[in-house]
Amino acid sequence: MDHCDAVVHYAAQHAVINQLFLTAWDTWQYHNTRLHGRAGRARHSVLDNRIEEEMIAGYAGMTQHTQYFIRSETLLDLEKLSLPNKQHWLDSVCLGRKDHAA
Repeated sequence: MDHCDAVVHYAAQHAVINQLFLTAWDTWQYHNTRLHGRAGRARHSVLDNRIEEEMIAGYAGMTQHTQYFIRSETLLDLEKLSLPNKQHWLDSVCLGRKDHAA
């Protein structure tokens, strides 16, 4: 490989690496905007309100086995969770209440 071929090869590698970096950056920026942008903050607010309602309801309709969802976390801890973790906690509490009703 002569010098010109090496330069072209290096430039091609640089372009691929740069494109991968840009793709990763765009993905991160999209994810960050979804979580912390206006829509993300609104979703957090909705879930926080639902979590507060579930905490106020307490152990009503829950078995001994599912009450740990309420006991294990404080409202402040739950409000710090990510959107998927908040949704998971809410789903678990709702299933715990349904399990008792069944």
